[in-house]
Amino acid sequence: MPVTFPYFVGPSMMATEAIFMQQYQGQWLMLLGAAAVCWVVAAVILMSSALWQRLLGDKVLAAFERLMGMLITTLNSSDLCPRFTSP
Repeated sequence: MPVTFPYFVGPSMMATEAIFMQQYQGQWLMLLGAAAVCWVVAAVILMSSALWQRLLGDKVLAAFERLMGMLITTLNSSDLCPRFTSP
């Protein structure tokens, strides 16, 4: 969550939306709707975190956190080393 949190509340959100607004001129309503859907999904996930912790348990959540960390690292390394990505 710390990686994505600044996108939802920080200046990077405004910068990303400004870039999208320039790329997709005239489609501001679609971009606003997409951002709203993302905010709602994130809010539901965050508000139900206690329920997920009770249902899954600490070991499963720890494994899931490690898996997501590996996924983020993989995505980041594919951006840094484009020659290792598939064509």
